[in-house]
Amino acid sequence: LFEKTGSGGHCVDCAGNTQGPHCEECAANNWRRRGEHYCVACNCNEIGSLTLQCDETGQCPCKPGVDGQFCDHCKNGFYEFSKTGCKSVHLSNHLINRSVLFRVYNSIMHVISV
Repeated sequence: LFEKTGSGGHCVDCAGNTQGPHCEECAANNWRRRGEHYCVACNCNEIGSLTLQCDETGQCPCKPGVDGQFCDHCKNGFYEFSKTGCKSVHLSNHLINRSVLFRVYNSIMHVISV
């Protein structure tokens, strides 16, 4: 215990979402605002976040196309919030346009061959 704490003392029942020999660090999935002695829950969205642990500013790590401090909604230009992230509207439009062009091409080719 002395090697761990430097004094032999050890806090019991840390408050404010803290842990460690002197309650000096945040418990998992919590973060500390500058100058504060307690820690705040990250509250990362389980669907939109890569992990439930946020960074030192409280920002959760978002999946592709996901936005917000808690990764709880799609970025502008993205849709379909899901466990894999959000899909790009631009990519979707590109795929739709290819499909439409393919059908038009097939229709033209059919008319030409008749």
